[in-house]
This record gives sequence, C-alpha cells and structure tokens, in this order.
Amino acid sequence: MKNLDEYLDSYLEGSSDPGTAVMLIGHWGSGKTHYIQGYFRRRAELSAPSEVLSNSTYRKWWHRPFLKSGPSVRPAAASPTQHLYASFFGAEGAAAISDQFLSQLYPALNSTLGKVLGAAAIRLSNIGVQVASAGTVTDAAREEDAKAIKRWLSNPKGRVLVFDDLERASMPIEMCLSIINSYVERDGLKVIVLANDAEIDVNSAYGRWKEKVVGKTVRVISDPGAVLDSLLSELDEGPVKKAVKDDRAALLAVMEVSSLINYRSVRSLVFDAQRLLKILDRRLYDSQEGVLELLKFSIALGGEFRAGRLEPEEVEIVQQCFVIRVKDKSKRTERDLYILDLEERFASVLALDSVVPASELVSFWRVGTLDVEVANAALLQNALVVGAQAQPAWQRLWELRRLSISRYNEARVALLASIEQKALYVQGEILHVVGIALTLEDFGVGLFPQYREIHLWVQQYASDPIVYDRLERSVGWLDGGDAYAGLGFHKRRDPRFMRAFEVLEILVERAEQKRLLADVPVLLLQIRSRDYSNIYSFGASGSADGKPWIHLVDTDEMADLLLHDGAVQSPLLSLLIKRYSEDSLAKFRVEWRSLRLLRETLRQRIRELPDPFCAIATETVSDASSSIREALVRVINFTRRHEGRVSQRRDVA
Repeated sequence: MKNLDEYLDSYLEGSSDPGTAVMLIGHWGSGKTHYIQGYFRRRAELSAPSEVLSNSTYRKWWHRPFLKSGPSVRPAAASPTQHLYASFFGAEGAAAISDQFLSQLYPALNSTLGKVLGAAAIRLSNIGVQVASAGTVTDAAREEDAKAIKRWLSNPKGRVLVFDDLERASMPIEMCLSIINSYVERDGLKVIVLANDAEIDVNSAYGRWKEKVVGKTVRVISDPGAVLDSLLSELDEGPVKKAVKDDRAALLAVMEVSSLINYRSVRSLVFDAQRLLKILDRRLYDSQEGVLELLKFSIALGGEFRAGRLEPEEVEIVQQCFVIRVKDKSKRTERDLYILDLEERFASVLALDSVVPASELVSFWRVGTLDVEVANAALLQNALVVGAQAQPAWQRLWELRRLSISRYNEARVALLASIEQKALYVQGEILHVVGIALTLEDFGVGLFPQYREIHLWVQQYASDPIVYDRLERSVGWLDGGDAYAGLGFHKRRDPRFMRAFEVLEILVERAEQKRLLADVPVLLLQIRSRDYSNIYSFGASGSADGKPWIHLVDTDEMADLLLHDGAVQSPLLSLLIKRYSEDSLAKFRVEWRSLRLLRETLRQRIRELPDPFCAIATETVSDASSSIREALVRVINFTRRHEGRVSQRRDVA
C-alpha cells in the first residue's frame, strides 16, 4: 500500500486535507488496524534520531514525580509522529474515548490517580479541583505537575489520533463524529478514523456529519502477500509455516480468486490448520502436500464459511456440484449460481480437495472440535498422506478423471481383486464401488459387464455369507446416502444408484438383526440383573450399540420384564420412554410394531390383577403409552420433513 503510505505522509505533514479527518474503510478483517499499526511502525523507523525528544528534555519537563511514591507519571516515549489509539467499540460517551487516550499518555494513571480523578476531568484542565475534592490524595499532585499535563495535552504538534470501530459504538453515530470533529477543529490534531462503512446505517445522520468532518475516504483491501508475510512472523516452526513460505504462490492463487480477503479469517484458519496437525495422525504432519491441500481448502471454503456466505451443508456441495448442474437452468436459484461460481473459481486453483473431511472441518471451524477417529480414517485413505499404493483401490478409482492410463489400470485390477477376495464389507465402500461402476458404465467401460443392472451385483455380492456376516453400516437411511470417508458417492442422485442403495440397506439391516438376535439372550439377562444400558444409556452405549433389537424379543418375555408380581417396573419403563423420546432419527422405528403388541399384552395381564394393583398398573402403563405415542408423532413429523428434503436433493429434474 505504498500509495496510501505516501498520502498519509502528506496528510500528517499538513500538505493534504488540512482541518479534516481521514477515514480508512473496509470490511471486517480487511486489515485496517493491522495496516495502520504497520504504517506508524514504518514511519518511526524512517525518522531521523534527532527528531526524537532527548532524555534531557524529559528531565526538564518532568523534573519531579507526579506521585510521592510509586512510578513517575510521565508521557510514554515520544516519536516524531506519536499516535494515540481509541476504539469506539462499546463506548458510550466522550469520556470513554479520552480515558483511552490518557491511559496511553500516562500509564501510571491507569491504576492510581487516574481512577480517582477521571481522564475527562484532567483533559479539561480542572485537575486541581478534582484533587482537592478527593481529600485523601490532595497532595498527590503538585501545581507544576498539573501545568505540565495541561501543556502536554494542549500541544498538538506531531500528535495523531486513531479512532477504530466507528460502526460498533454504543452512542449515536453523529455523537461519534462530533467527538472526532472536536479533536480536529478545537485541538488541531490529525485524526485517522477506521470503519466498516457497510455496517453503518445509511439512513442515519452519518452522511451529513461525515461530509463535515472527513476530508478523504480511502478503501483498504487486504493484500494477500502482506497477509502471508505477517503470518510467517507468528506461526510456530513446522509444516504449516513451511507451507506458507515454500508454497506461497499456490496460497496466493487461492486468495486472489476469493471474492473477499479477510485478514482475520485467513489468520484464524491457518492457525486452525496448525492446531489440527497436532491432534491428527502424525502422517499428515509429515506430508507437505497434505498440509498444502488442507491450507488451500481452509482458506478457500473456510473463508467463505467464516464470512457467513456459506451454510455448513453448502461447504460439501461446493465440492460436488452435480446436484446443481443437473437442474434445469431455469430452476437454478441465486444460491445455486453462487455455489457454482465458487466451485468454478476454487477448482481453477485446485482448492476443493481436502485431506480432512469437509464435515469435520466445518465442525472444527464452528466449535473447535472434530471427530478425530473419523478425520484420521479419511487421512489414512488419502494418497497425499499415505501414498497412492496404500490407498484402497476404490478410492484411487474415485479420482478417475485425474488418473493416467497406467494408474487407472493398476487401480482397476486391485479393485476387482479385492471384490474377488470379498474384502469389501463396509456399506460405504460398496456404495463407492457402485458409483464408480456407474461412472465407468456411462463412459462405455463396464466394471461388471456380466450384470445387467448394478443392484443385481450388489444383491449377489452382499448376500455372500463371507460378506453378509460382516456387513457394516456406515450411512443412515435418513442421510440420503451422500458420502463415505469424506468423499461423495459418484452418481448418488442417479436412480440406478438409489436402487442399489436400497437393496444394500435391506441387506445391512438384516445382517445387523441377525447378529443382534444372537445377542438377545445376553441382553435379557442384563435387564433381569437391572442393567438397563441397552434400553437407554446415559453414558457409553451398551453391547446393542444403539441398534434396534426389542422387536426381536418375544412379546411375553418383554412383558414379564415390565410387569412382575403385579407391579410395573418403573425404572425400566421410564428408560423405555426415554429411548423413543430421544430417537429423533427414528433408528428404532422397526421396533414400533412390537411396542403396540407389548402394550396390548400388558393391558390383558393388568385386567386380571386385583385392585388396587389393577388401577395402579393401568394408570402407569396408560401414561407411558401416551408419552411414547407423543414421542413417535414428533419423530414421524421430523422424518417426513427430512425425507422430503432428501427427496428434493435426489430429484434430478
């Protein structure tokens, strides 16, 4: 910002815009404060030593301490262009501003006499009156000290005031500008104002007052190179600092295609990346390419997210814009167009691939935490972190458009070999194979040419006992089947994919139920011993691990547990209610039919009980039934809305 430096030099020397303030405007985080601090630092470094006040001058002006005991109250070391800084943030009046200036001029007043006297009173030169009224500190100040303070405050030569956060003041904007004007007109000081004008109400008196007070308004735009230079001086030694230094061109390319560079956001995101390297698998720390990918993605989409221009779920959509591209152009919304624009710009600088799943990064950006296990699982399948040969074959083929012929052939052979060996049993892995197979099919190269439809291959492969007995769920039925290991499924909106998804979902559910059925005797034994953790656990999940299983129990056996010797087992019934009240994703919906059978069985048994046991049990079971019914209605309404949104995402028309 050489031109701006030159203009401010001219302003401070009286050659430009005399008798007015200068305003630097820019969005939040554009680096206004950072720039002005750097400007005064550069100006001080260029100043001749002779211009600095000598120690003898200090001794002459401040020949005795302001207080009898404690540190001397004297102005901070002067520079040729000494500047004082005040923030309007939360300020409610002129005194709050002058307090900030005075505390910089006389640091000792910050904790001693200044608290008694008040900066505003000192500035108005009635220090003697205030000291006299203070009583206990009457002789704390000498008359000559008061005169010295008055001389110092009334001598504007070389003094510059910087006002920040104009848009965040608690007082009206016209009052803020009036305070600024008093320093400019009455005291003849040079004043620089920093503001985010986009947050100032244009319908207020701002326009009229600004015209009278401000001579020139200059917009500050973050310089990407300066932002990176500043970060280098702050980062710890390690791979992030090395990437900022060695891969400067790649990071600058990302910043240059961003719609708005926010100095604070970039700084925060880079420091987030530095912290991530300390908590994730060490292999990311050792991968220079992986670190660079993390930084590029963070600066690109993290910057958009932190600025409030992207919703959490939209971060992943930018990576995979297929759902938008297949829409009829006439049906695309403004959000669709914005996301497509982001995808085009950031794809041009290769900033859309993240070694850490986007969903986990969003969580980290929002609250500072993420699922380390999920993040590491994705890391250890990423070629940049573990090398191409260590990647699962399906993941190598996922990047089909980037593969050379030789790498494609190697990955294809490896994938077919893993399928032959029945090595794929996680739901997400199989669905990735489905997406890859459909993509290849559309390119005219079938992965399973012997199968007329891909769902037929899924049915045959996942039904094989070697695979079936190990089938493992990774995608919930309400999640829409979007991704696994941080990678979106190819063709996941294609009807062929959805048919295969539904076939696999049924097989996974049956496999889970088969394993749970074998566990039922153990689960019932735990309940009889009053261990109810598999009904509802306040801590870690029990052996049922949050999966539905109650429908696998004989209704009479479950009724025996709930109604014993004429008394309802209230603790067990209460946890059963809690099980369904907190099941917002309807994980236990397969149990709902068995609940109705259980209720009827209990009612039949209760009718045979003598009073008062019949009346007590009837009331208890009736209340519990009402609570469970209300919970299920809430779940049904939620899932209907959620399924509607999923269906909209699946709609390719």
